[in-house]
Amino acid sequence: EESMLEDIDFLSVILQYWKDHCSQILCLRSIFLCLDRKYAVPSTTILNIWDIGIYLFKENIVEVNIISRKLLNGLLLVIENERKGETISHHEVKECLNMLFELGIYETYFETKFLDETAKFYAVECQRYLTEYPMEDVLDHFKNRFVQENRRIDSYLKPTTRDLLIKVVEDVIIRNNVEEIINKGLESLIQNLKMKDLQNMYSLIKRVDALDLLSNAWGMYIKNKGLQLIQEEKSMIKDLLYHRDLMNEILESSFESNPDFTYTLKKSFETFINMKLNKPAELLAKYLDSMMRTGKTQRSINHNDIEITLDKIIMLFRYMGSKDVFEAFYKKDLAKRLILNKYSSIDTEKLMISKLKIECGAQYTSKLEGMFKDMDMSEEIMVKYKTAIPKGIIDMKVFVLTSGYWPAYTPVQANLTDDMNRCQEIFTDFYLKSYNGRHLVWQNSLGQCLLRAEFPKGNKELSVSLFQTLVFLLFNDQDTISYAEMREATGLAEKELNYTLKSLLTGRVRLITKVPKSKDFLPTDIISWRKDFGSKQKRIKLNQIQYMETKVEQKKTEQNIFRHRQYQVDAAIVRIMKSRKVMPHNELLLELYEHLRFPCKASDIKKRIERLLEQRYIERDAENNSIYKYL
Repeated sequence: EESMLEDIDFLSVILQYWKDHCSQILCLRSIFLCLDRKYAVPSTTILNIWDIGIYLFKENIVEVNIISRKLLNGLLLVIENERKGETISHHEVKECLNMLFELGIYETYFETKFLDETAKFYAVECQRYLTEYPMEDVLDHFKNRFVQENRRIDSYLKPTTRDLLIKVVEDVIIRNNVEEIINKGLESLIQNLKMKDLQNMYSLIKRVDALDLLSNAWGMYIKNKGLQLIQEEKSMIKDLLYHRDLMNEILESSFESNPDFTYTLKKSFETFINMKLNKPAELLAKYLDSMMRTGKTQRSINHNDIEITLDKIIMLFRYMGSKDVFEAFYKKDLAKRLILNKYSSIDTEKLMISKLKIECGAQYTSKLEGMFKDMDMSEEIMVKYKTAIPKGIIDMKVFVLTSGYWPAYTPVQANLTDDMNRCQEIFTDFYLKSYNGRHLVWQNSLGQCLLRAEFPKGNKELSVSLFQTLVFLLFNDQDTISYAEMREATGLAEKELNYTLKSLLTGRVRLITKVPKSKDFLPTDIISWRKDFGSKQKRIKLNQIQYMETKVEQKKTEQNIFRHRQYQVDAAIVRIMKSRKVMPHNELLLELYEHLRFPCKASDIKKRIERLLEQRYIERDAENNSIYKYL
């Protein structure tokens, strides 16, 4: 410690000697100015008085071993002390370095050793910080070190040292530790939402042109986190939207919207979200359905933010390969919203269609747009119908739907009342006279009714499905009825009747009871009307059953998707083989993956190839079974 103080104190001593020497040399040069100008300046071999003085000081003072060692150690120690947080005299250090520069030994005598000591100092410090401190403190400290080194250069080091010094610090602090910094810090910083620290990490790694490592690590985190999120189906879409928002915020606020990182974000989402095949697309359509419907979910969303939310949904939709799955389920849910009047805003519905049209083209949304046209046309038809019908007819609203636009519905037979049948007949006659050559099929399963029910505790209005209506009307003349009698009276199939009764027996509002209380239905079961029913509500909705998706409906939608995909695969195979004529199996698979817009397993493609072989669209090569020929 005493030696260190001697070396540091020696700087002021040698500096004073230098100043005195320079003053004396200047005095001598003034005295012998004429001699200096006449003989030394014109000559190429004779040194002038100033140069002689510099040479003598360097040879007799600076280049003496003990003086040289103390001077160099003193400079290195005082700079190290400043790096450790001590206050030093910048002026004194600057004067000493100016002396070395004037003597012509700044680079060889000081700079090389200074850069070596800098590398050693930061190597030790980096290991200590990376081991003992949290990553946010490490990154902040490393960032401050560059600020300090630049300030140090501006204060007393020579400008020529700047690039060399910064490169040494970059190599030791960042380049040698970049993988450790990323591995230890990236995930924790993202999870703790440390945007500023992530920005520090990005700016530091950018210095050493290692952003590809950060981009790859970020992409791996996105995929791993996404794979966890898609395992939980109930909250999948909500979690994915938050995950996408968070990653996009990191991209914009911390990663400077770097195009390479933007591509990494896109590819990472596409990778993990399509590992689940069709499920994310199905759940996204259902999430959108819950948002578009009237109810608690919709009321919780600020209408000013709806378009922003739709844009986020479209962004998630963009990553999905199974866009046909989304279309099928979205179309099915949209149909129910429109028919059952469950949409919150028709403008929001149309806005979503326009966004899908921009994203996927007019062909993708042509049927969806056709559904809205049918709704508008139905309104016009009903205006004409109400002016043409005779008085005394039950008030009725009919939606005339074009079968090609809407999901396929299987007609369900039921014994409607005489009044209902009469209404249907009158409308059918009216419509066919106005639109000759068309055919109407009544979809009873989608019908709704508004009933007036009388109870001792007050009359109520019941919003129910058509099938629920047929059940309730049986209690006009009786309070109890057996299951067998009810089935015969309604004409409903056992499956439809059971589903209807379960909705009335297990719902929040129960107007009927069953004896015995069991899940199964037997012909001898007795269904009774609850005369003692009471409620504060005047209008009671019981037709939620129509909006609920059954397992049969879901399976039917999936089957329609699979069948449609088969046609697309067949068409793609024939189109490719027609252009190529002869093609090996593996090359055909690769080209098919490029053409198809949905994920498809190799085993499924193989089945379609076998099918086309049977139908003689293609054949195998006689010598090599893995080669196909177009016929």
